[in-house]
Amino acid sequence: MNLSTKILIGLALGIIAGLELGAEGAGFAKTWIGPLGTIFMNMIKMVIVPLVFSSLVMGVASLGDIKKVGRIGIKTVGYYLGTTAFAIVIGLAAVIIGEVLFGKFASKRKLAFAFTLASVILGAVIYYMVYQFVLWLKMPSEDMKLFSAIVVAIFLAIPYLKEKRTLRKGASK
Repeated sequence: MNLSTKILIGLALGIIAGLELGAEGAGFAKTWIGPLGTIFMNMIKMVIVPLVFSSLVMGVASLGDIKKVGRIGIKTVGYYLGTTAFAIVIGLAAVIIGEVLFGKFASKRKLAFAFTLASVILGAVIYYMVYQFVLWLKMPSEDMKLFSAIVVAIFLAIPYLKEKRTLRKGASK
């Protein structure tokens, strides 16, 4: 029997045991099954740290030249900072778009956090769709930062423009 079959059997047995024990079996699971899971997770953690460390040491040692190590380190830090900045821009864009489009639905509700979370998710989906549209237009990848800034600026301007419009309507009455 291969490993994936064993994993699926274990998963199915776990689901069946959970359904059979129900809420009354939570104490049994914490007392008798919980420590086994804790031991397993601690063993995994104990193996992962030395494995990652030895992989890093072997990788650096195989490079040989110290100049290569410095260049690779600088590139790695650059990639890390670039992807982090990109993730922050996407996250902020999702929050801004979701708040602008769906913010009124979330405010002053019983489940305000759930509505806010849903608005952020919908904002991320909208941002992704617009982003894919721009990629479909075959825009140069260098212009994507500019595009992200424009999208965020537009969605930041929408509440201001809405307020200005309502003030004009109120003044004309």
